[in-house]
Order: sequence, then structure tokens, then C-alpha cells
Amino acid sequence: MWLVSFLGKTITAAIAAAVPSCIGPLSENIVYPFKVSDNVRALVLTTSALAAIQADVQEKVENAELQGLVQNNQVKQWLDQVEMVRGELDDIKNRYEKRLRCLGDRSFNCWSNYWISKDAKKKSTEVQELRDRGKFEEVAIQITPQVQEFSVGSDVVPQEEADLQEILRYIDNDEYDIIGIWGMGGVGKTRLLRRIHNHCKRSSDFDVLFVTASRECSVEKLQEELCDEHGFGRGTGVVSQARIISNYLGNRNFLVLLDDLWDQIDLQRVGIPFPLGLVNQFKRKVVLTTRLVSVCGLMEVKKSLKVVGLDPEHAFRLFKEKVGNETIHSHPLISSLAIDVVKELNGLPLALITIGRSMYGKRDPREWEDAIDLLKRSRLNEIETTPEEEKIYYKLKFSFDSLESAELQNCFLACSLWPEDFPIYKIKLIECWMGLGLLCAFDAQNIYNPGYTLIGKLLSACLLEEEGSDFVKMHDVMRDMALWLVHTVGIQGINGLCKRGLELIKCYTREVVGFMQSGRHYLQAKN
Repeated sequence: MWLVSFLGKTITAAIAAAVPSCIGPLSENIVYPFKVSDNVRALVLTTSALAAIQADVQEKVENAELQGLVQNNQVKQWLDQVEMVRGELDDIKNRYEKRLRCLGDRSFNCWSNYWISKDAKKKSTEVQELRDRGKFEEVAIQITPQVQEFSVGSDVVPQEEADLQEILRYIDNDEYDIIGIWGMGGVGKTRLLRRIHNHCKRSSDFDVLFVTASRECSVEKLQEELCDEHGFGRGTGVVSQARIISNYLGNRNFLVLLDDLWDQIDLQRVGIPFPLGLVNQFKRKVVLTTRLVSVCGLMEVKKSLKVVGLDPEHAFRLFKEKVGNETIHSHPLISSLAIDVVKELNGLPLALITIGRSMYGKRDPREWEDAIDLLKRSRLNEIETTPEEEKIYYKLKFSFDSLESAELQNCFLACSLWPEDFPIYKIKLIECWMGLGLLCAFDAQNIYNPGYTLIGKLLSACLLEEEGSDFVKMHDVMRDMALWLVHTVGIQGINGLCKRGLELIKCYTREVVGFMQSGRHYLQAKN
């Protein structure tokens, strides 16, 4: 074995001395097979040194993230390259070890040794360059969450303004650390919370964080939304993510606005620093909205406010705005009939808006009388124990029934396949309708135009909401109503194709929604 090693070194030295320096590259290529072990060892050593630098940089990044900083792009790129190079080192080592023979550390396969040695030499140069670049003065940067204000419109009613001022007083009061806003779906809780967000973002010293809980809320979901919307660094799990969020918020005033909460959630596990209230001169506040007063109790709310429907005067004003003066004054009887319709809607803003849009352009008093009759008869389907929410669905069903075609109705129902409070990409929605057989496009040049037309009609009916130029959103009450229509009332007629595994399974509406709701598959709203 010593003889093989000795001969290898002797031959290498002899060749190197014999070949003139003017043909250095040729000399280097000639000696590669005989320097394979040296080159591989050198690569292993220099990579070990790189790994130590990588560990130091990674530790700095983790410490910075615990302070609420975010790893900068140069460091991220460097760490990714180090991981890639270390993987390539393993490949070279594996190739080398396979070539070893029982006679020492020299292999007689010169061609294989040549390539392994050459790759090791080249990779050593790359590793050295990475080592030189790994001397970072800073590894992370401070980010300032840039959350834009919400659009809430200009139609503010006195009751909403009074509710806003009352909640703002609670926020200013150090005794109230968790504040609850509750009331039935569609009554205006989210709008009120968005106005709180806009006000405090403009005129307070709070860092304001707005997150939507929704029905399927979890610690992981809230952490994910905080990272997406507010730019927090990414942790490796729930605990590390909570530490990052907590360290960022720990030494500042913060106001967490938690919308649409359905059950108790451990805010400390999310990363919200406790205790709340006034801590070391820092104000820590949480305001949540929920349909259920019991959730306020579970969350240990210190002060709560129930949001109720509009008073008759402002309810009629909102309804009239959506119907339009031209329709209201088109016949002497319609104004009084409109008042009767408003009475049936109990001041619920969502119902006033959607049904108001449904009555737009209806100038025959008999149409209004029929609408009142339908709204009143909806109560015949109720039983004493019917939840308050279900009463809303019966009212909102009038807007659904007023859609001009079964095609449009089915397209509306298909929107409920997306998760709650999820932005729906318009193009994906149209493609979904096509896939479900709800929309047929005959013109290949303008294949999406009919879908955009249907989206426009659903927006005009206030059954969908605009979410920027490319997305729409379904109000959670509207989505609940759509699912209720499918499961309870039994709307039939959507023939769709749902993908389960590699098979396409034809199914009706009830099966489509049930399948999507089971969590086995969700249509993605974004690219």
C-alpha cells in the first residue's frame, strides 16, 4: 500500500517537473489523476471551514430575527449557495469513495480519477470564494410593515360613528386590554374594525396589525397571515415563529385587530406578547370581532360592544341609495312599498344593500308587493329554534332568486368553493366555471369575456365584492348563504367535474361543495 502511494507521488512529481511551464494548463490536466486524494482532502477541509462560517452567519440571522429583523437578500442568496455547494461536495466524495481500492487510497481508474480530481479542484475555488464573501457586516434589516388603509366608502351613519368613537375610547383606556365587537353576520362588524384600523394607523402611535381569523382559524394560519401581510421573518415552526413575532412586538405599542373569530385562540402561541394592557410604558391592545358573544367570554374580553342594525331612517336611506331615486319615484306607491321592504330587513346593512340592488329598476308596484310577500313568507320556513343567522339567509335568498338566469345563480354558488375570506382571482374563477360546465365560450379570441360579464353582474348585485382590479371576494355571510342554499334548501343542477387524485369525478352541487369543504382539495385563488 505504501508502495502505491509512493509511486503515485513520484510519478506526479516527475511529470510536473518534466512538462515545461509554458504549457501549464496541460501540466495541470496531466497531474489531475495523480492528485485526486489531495484535491478531495483539500475540498473537504475548505468546505468544513465554510460550514463553520455558515453556522456563524445562520446564528446571527436567527438572533436578528428574534429581534424582529428580516434576513437580507444577500445573506439569503449566500446561504442558499453554501447549501448547494455542500451538496455538490457530498457528490464528489461519494464518487471518490466508490473508486477506492483495497490498495491504499489510490485508484487505478485514471479517467475517473481525472474527473473527480478536476471537479474537486474547481469546487475548492468556489468554496474559497464563498468563504471570502461570508464576512457580512449585517445579516438582517429592520422592516416597517406597510399595510394600506382599507376602503370603507363614505356612507357613514351616526350609529356607526358612535360605535367607532366608543371603541376608540376603550382603546385609550388602559383598563381594557382585549375589546370585543360582536353581532350577527352582515351587521357591519368588519367595516367598523377597518375604520378602527384606518383611524389608528393615521392618528395613533400604535403599530396596527389587521388579521382575519375566519371559521377555520388556527395558530399557524394567524402566524402565516401576519407574515404575509406585515413582513415578519419566517420561523421554522410554530414556536420559533411565535418568538419572532413576540420579539418584534415586545418593545413597541401595538394594536392587533382580529376579525371574524369563531372560537377561542391562544394569542400567546401566535406570538402576541403577554400580559396585555400597559406594560413598561408600552400599550398592548387586541380588538376582535365575532358573531358569538360566547367567544368574547372565551377570549376574556374586558369590554364588549354589540353592533346592531341601522335605525329605520338610516336603513331606508341606505336602501334608497342602492335602489336609486329614479326607481323610488317612478310610481306613487313604490316609496311606501320600499318602506315595507326595509322593515322586513331589520336594519341589516348587508341585506339592505343586496336586496336594494335587486330592486333596482323595478318600477311596477306589483313587483314590490311580490318582493314583500316573498320576504314575509320566508318566515314560514323557520322553526322556533332556527339560528338568527338562518333568518338572514332567507332574506338574502331574495337577491339570489332575483338573478336573471340559472346560469348566473350557479356561477354565484360556485364561488363558495373558495375558502372563507379568500381573494378569488377572476381568471381562475372563470376557468372554474368553465370546468364545472357552467360557462361555454365559443369565441377562442375572447374566451374570458363572457365570464367577466357574469362577474360584473354579480358585483352589480352586491353578491360579490371587488378586491382590487384582478380579484373579487365573497362576503362570509354570502358564502354561508350559498352553502346553506346547497345543503339545506337543496338547489340542484350544477354538473361539475372535481379532481380527486388523478381521476375526474362528475358530481352535483351538493357533492362539489361537500368535497371542497372537507378540506381534501381547495381551488387556489391566486397564481
